Amino acid sequence: MYHSVGRNNVFSTVSPEDFARQMNFLKKGGYNVIGLGDLADILEQKKEIPSKTVVLTFDDGYRDNFIYAWPVLKGHNFSATIFLTTGLVGGVKIKKTGQPMRMLNWLQIDKMFTSGLIDFQPHTVSHPRLTKISQGEGAGEILDSRKAIEDQLANQPRLFAYPYGDYSPAIVDILKNNGFTAAVTVKEGIVKNNSRTLELKRKSVNQKTNIIQFRSKINFGLL
Repeated sequence: MYHSVGRNNVFSTVSPEDFARQMNFLKKGGYNVIGLGDLADILEQKKEIPSKTVVLTFDDGYRDNFIYAWPVLKGHNFSATIFLTTGLVGGVKIKKTGQPMRMLNWLQIDKMFTSGLIDFQPHTVSHPRLTKISQGEGAGEILDSRKAIEDQLANQPRLFAYPYGDYSPAIVDILKNNGFTAAVTVKEGIVKNNSRTLELKRKSVNQKTNIIQFRSKINFGLL
C-alpha cells in the first residue's frame, strides 16, 4: 500500500529513490507482480495464488504517482492499481500537516490507463470516514466515484479502497450489492486463498520503510 511517491515530509510519502530501490528489488528477485483485478479473479475462481505474488496499490491519486512512480513501473512492466478520490482529481488535497498535495488530472490518468499497466478504481468522491456518515451518503460516495471513473475511462470499476480503512458490515454490503468483487483495507497482513475478498489486508510502505524492512514485508508469508 503506497500513497505519495515524492519529495515532501508527509509520513505516508515514499521518496523516488526508495521507491525505485524497492521496485528493483522486486524485479531482481523475480517476484510475480500482478494487478489487483487479477488477484481478485484468482480468489473468485478459487485458484491457488502463484508463489512470490505481489500487488501494488496507491491510494488517493497524487500527481507524483505520475511523475515519479509511473516511469519506474513502466520501466519494469509492473501493473498497479491507483484508487482515486474522484472529487479531488485535478485539484489539491490538504494533508493534516497542512501540506498541500497536488492530485492527478484526467489527462495523466488517461495516459497511464491506456498503457494497460495502471488500473484506476474508486476511493470515494470526498474521502470521508464511511462509518461517520449515513448509509445513503456512503453509497453515494462509493457509487458516484465509480461512475466518474467509468465515464472518463470507459471501464467498469469493480474494486474499492476504504478511506482511512474505515468500514462496517453495512458498507461491505453496499459493495457486495453493487457488483464490487474486491476491496482493500489498511489492516496489515497478507492475502491468502481464504481471505475475505471485500476486506483484503495490505502492507503499508511509508517514508520510514527502509529496504530491509521492505524485504521483510514482501517476503513474509511468500517464501
